Amino acid sequence: FVSGDIVTFAKSIQGDPSDNIKGVKGIGLKGASDLIKKFNSLEGVYDNIDKIEKERTKKLLLEYKKEAFESKRLVTIVEDVDINWNLKSSIIKDFDPEKVYEVFKKYEFNSLLNKIPQTDNNNYTKKEETGYKYINNKKDFLEFYKELEKQKIFSIDTETTALNVLNNEILGISFSWKEKTGVYINIDDKEFKSYVLKKIKKILEDGNIKKIGHNLKFDYKIFKILDIELNGIEFDTLLSAYLINSNRGLKLEELAFSYLGYKKLKLIDLLKEKPRKKKEINIREIPIEKLSWYAAEDADITWRLYKKLLPITKEEKKLDLLQKIETPLIPVLANMELNGILLDKNFLQKLSKEFEKNLEILTKQIHKLASTEFNIASPKQLKEILFDKLKIDSSKIKKTKTGLSTAASELDKMKKLHPIINLIIEYRELNKLISTYVNALPELINKKTNRIHTSFNQTITATGRLSSSDPNLQNIPIRTALGRQIREAFVVPKGYTMLAADYSQIELRLAAAISKDKKMIDSFNKGEDIHARTAAEIHNIDLKDVTKEIRRTAKEINFGILYGLGSLGLSRRTEMNRNESKEFINKYFNIYKGIKDYLENTKNFAHKKGYVQTIFGRRRYLADINSYMPMLKAAAERMAINMPIQGTAADLMKIAMIKIYKDLSKVSSKTKILLQVHDEVVLEVPDEDLKKVIKFIKESMENVYKLSIPLIVDIEIGNNWNNLKSI
Repeated sequence: FVSGDIVTFAKSIQGDPSDNIKGVKGIGLKGASDLIKKFNSLEGVYDNIDKIEKERTKKLLLEYKKEAFESKRLVTIVEDVDINWNLKSSIIKDFDPEKVYEVFKKYEFNSLLNKIPQTDNNNYTKKEETGYKYINNKKDFLEFYKELEKQKIFSIDTETTALNVLNNEILGISFSWKEKTGVYINIDDKEFKSYVLKKIKKILEDGNIKKIGHNLKFDYKIFKILDIELNGIEFDTLLSAYLINSNRGLKLEELAFSYLGYKKLKLIDLLKEKPRKKKEINIREIPIEKLSWYAAEDADITWRLYKKLLPITKEEKKLDLLQKIETPLIPVLANMELNGILLDKNFLQKLSKEFEKNLEILTKQIHKLASTEFNIASPKQLKEILFDKLKIDSSKIKKTKTGLSTAASELDKMKKLHPIINLIIEYRELNKLISTYVNALPELINKKTNRIHTSFNQTITATGRLSSSDPNLQNIPIRTALGRQIREAFVVPKGYTMLAADYSQIELRLAAAISKDKKMIDSFNKGEDIHARTAAEIHNIDLKDVTKEIRRTAKEINFGILYGLGSLGLSRRTEMNRNESKEFINKYFNIYKGIKDYLENTKNFAHKKGYVQTIFGRRRYLADINSYMPMLKAAAERMAINMPIQGTAADLMKIAMIKIYKDLSKVSSKTKILLQVHDEVVLEVPDEDLKKVIKFIKESMENVYKLSIPLIVDIEIGNNWNNLKSI
């Protein structure tokens, strides 16, 4: 009985999550060890099943017998495979990178691609026979232009000095409309640039000529700055790939490998001395013959991807989603990013001084309570003060590799145990606000526009919601009084008003509509306060008798249920204990039976199909939905419950933004869309147009899609993002 047999036997029972080996659910290492000592083999266990004393163990073994023997088969090392092998053939020698590449391509070893050594970065022309052309003079350009005029569809890409469109310069434009061909026009020369742009403006602005690209939002902004409106945007390979599978790598080189089996050049590969970071690449240091080849390849690969992805997009029933929501959103987001938002720098400077002063006061108060000076920002020193010096109860505090945790969630547990805790929480918040926002935001003001410009990302979240980055303006604090002061720095110019339009309780309304729960639909159609109605139903009282406290509890469950909130979660958010929370949830499901059925049906659908989807067909694939690990499975089920609702809300917001952008100029030519944050869109409106813009925005957003319940939009106005008043 050797150690190999012991391992095989143990893993047959306990399983191995890292290798997705199920084993017998409910029996771990100790249980498996006890069975090993007694019966020596898996067969021995089942031959002597009646001799097992613990009823639970016996029951589990019988229930998961099939899985146990399947697990044994999986963990048993096969030793009798006939392998035609000799030692000499295994000697390390030079290898053919192309053959290695083919192996990696076959088995989808994406992460290993970049590890294939490149012996010569000058061999880009040997990669594949191509018809790439380089143009830098009027004669060659006119010859190309005659061909371009004949095309009804082509791929396009721009090369620039940097990724920040407001600060960079365009170096060239590449085109392709046939596989393995591409043209790069170098317009680094000012005179030639002016000539080329003047000629191609008509073609780029012609909506009947279709344009293909990868991340066309970037190219749209480049052309917009050059006074060219890129119309006829037909297909974006980035957006298409995202809709097909949001979990896949979406960079052009990743998609080239995944869908075309093609190892595409990276910009960094063209440099002799490679910088540490992509941002440090100086594109002007790249020899023009290399850059032109790289740029033409971009357009070529984009064209080939379009041909590959279009039928897949149709087959996956994502073409409508692409053509009616994601693609029309490109110019909306591009213009929002170019608009930017005004920041009151003087206000932030005053706030910085005020916050720094408050931080000093807090520091002295904390040191006084600790009876010693220490570095409050140091987790190590903080632990020593809280648990060693002040002897605060740590029985319910989580432990990490370095000892007891002082994370925010753990400090919350200690709020009532010592007055120093609340001060530390306030200190941390203030410190974060200073470093992340108060001092950082003014540094991000663009010198050309005197505004802050964020990027809105369409392909980051799995639910379809937009995200914001560089900087993240969707994350400006709102929950605390201190955090809300940051919003006051976001302002509008004199003669303008800031308008925020927010979908009221959009996710609850969608939960009612999607679940078809009659009681909830009826409540929304009557215009009732849904939280008060829920509280009244659960407590069996009249609406007029609902107190703020019981309404708050009902609100917690109304929203929490959409995120898979259980009795433990509800008890943490309210004053109820776990038993009371469980009873509260049971009553909730008795009242809203449609919601209960929706939760169960959605989970069952996810388990069967492996994904869930929105009303508009946007899917989220859930890799762990059938995991035998309870935590992973439960997390996937929570995602399954929430995604159809949150994703539909995101889709509705996008449709509303497209509608607003399309018709806004007819109402007010000077109004700008600034931001989109969760269920809210923020605009900058000339005072003289305010009334008609309010009416237009409310009507557009409320009538964007017909549901069984009304969509309600709340409008707030003011001179900054914090001091907005409802109208």
